[in-house]
Amino acid sequence: MVAPALSQSTEGSIVLTVIYALLLLSSLILIRGRYRVLITAVALVLITAALRLLSHTIGGSGLTSVSFLSSAMALTFISAMIYTLLFRRRKVTTETIWQGMTLYLLTGLAWANLFMFVNTAFPGSFADRANPGAALDLSAFIYYSFVTLTTVGYGDIHPLTPEARNLAGLEMLFGVFYLAIFISRLVETWKIERKSK
Repeated sequence: MVAPALSQSTEGSIVLTVIYALLLLSSLILIRGRYRVLITAVALVLITAALRLLSHTIGGSGLTSVSFLSSAMALTFISAMIYTLLFRRRKVTTETIWQGMTLYLLTGLAWANLFMFVNTAFPGSFADRANPGAALDLSAFIYYSFVTLTTVGYGDIHPLTPEARNLAGLEMLFGVFYLAIFISRLVETWKIERKSK
């Protein structure tokens, strides 16, 4: 809710970038004990933050596109590590549920950054029927990403190009498969744990 107001100025965008980097770094708490993976994830987060800061201060659509792609890569890498940890678990705990929720949210953010990358690399890839002609920012794509991930699909933001449509379709499939696989894994693990008692 605060992001659209802050993103209107360079200083606000820098504050949002710092908060975003801290959010990503805090998600790394889940990847403990794997030093090389942790170093790689921290490097990706720092590169992403640096690219975002440069794109806010220097500008340029190429740099902006690369910063969103880098952000999507960092989020995807962290999500993949959490996914690996999540599906190695032998017990269903509160931490398992939190990891699953964190993974779902980070994945939605990764897709939002991919949509933003496509829209900056290929202008006009998306249209907003609610605000025709208005530029779509990251907060709009976060909204669109979660509407797509959950397959609600309100229909206010539309993918217009093949790249945008393909990404939206992949996110819909991921959302359905993730929920089905995650819930079935939780139930399976819980049943095995319950039988062993």
